[in-house]
Amino acid sequence: MRPNLNTTDMSQVEKNLMAGEQVVYKAKVHWCVYSKAIIALVIGLVIIALGMSFGDKLREYTVIFGVVVLAFSAILFLGDYTQVKSCEYVVTNKRLILKKGVLKLDVIELMLTKVDSVRVSQTVAGRMFDYGTITVSTRDASNDFPLIKEPYAFRNAIGEQVDNLNKNMNQVTNS
Repeated sequence: MRPNLNTTDMSQVEKNLMAGEQVVYKAKVHWCVYSKAIIALVIGLVIIALGMSFGDKLREYTVIFGVVVLAFSAILFLGDYTQVKSCEYVVTNKRLILKKGVLKLDVIELMLTKVDSVRVSQTVAGRMFDYGTITVSTRDASNDFPLIKEPYAFRNAIGEQVDNLNKNMNQVTNS
């Protein structure tokens, strides 16, 4: 498996790595997060197109309503874009890190030695467009990583790092 690394800019997570820690995989939020904004955009454009075929007064109100729907679509898109840009899902050789938020930063860090199980959940659309939710369980809690692009690659990256840590711990105890 090739690591999915973007080295052009250092992320918040990369700036706060522990000594000897390396990023092995970065998951991305899937483009489906924009689906509501896209649907609102299409509806707004359809309303405007239909409004153009009406009489003068009705045309004016219909086009205004269509523009309002387009503005709503733009607001949805900006919120979704902020979500995509502010989320970081990272597997390192020591931890699993979820960072999200701009104004209110929320960071979840799970030590890979504490991971008990990793589950992938996908809807029909998720299977068709290759996205899903990863649930990572530890003894104490379960953490969801929603709308992950290529969720099985993310799960495999977690599994490989957990296996590597277990092998290293076994070698130390056997020595």
